[in-house]
Amino acid sequence: PPLFPFPLRGSVLTAMVVITADRARELQADLRRAFSANVFQLRLLTLRQTRHADRASFLVAMRETAMVAQLPVLRKYHFQENAAGVGEMVSALTAHFMREKGMNPREAAGRAKALSVGMASGRSQAWRWPETELSSRAIETASTAVPASDDSISEGSADDDF
Repeated sequence: PPLFPFPLRGSVLTAMVVITADRARELQADLRRAFSANVFQLRLLTLRQTRHADRASFLVAMRETAMVAQLPVLRKYHFQENAAGVGEMVSALTAHFMREKGMNPREAAGRAKALSVGMASGRSQAWRWPETELSSRAIETASTAVPASDDSISEGSADDDF
């Protein structure tokens, strides 16, 4: 993907991946599908039912769970397949929202970050991220219902509202 200089603070510049508007819509749809897929939903259920010794271990488990959905999307769009790649994806979406939707940098980054962790802005989700579950507290009851389908992230069409 082409790179585009993006001012971060004052005169400091950093390189940012730029994607086309069509590709950005496709990326958003792929993220929504990935976070709705059975494999992610089952990992989310496991996360909900696991007790963690402290908040730090919970956050590590939460990042690992998110990566289940993020990894195939990162791979498809040729981002690094790790946390740095998630950052690149967020940067690409941020640039898209600023360019195509006229959002300010903070609003665009917030929307991009939310999408990257499965929280599609303006969409009701059939799931939510659990709160920290420490070992001294009771386990939150989680639904064991599996989503109706496990669409491939390469199938389907992108929503036009983003």
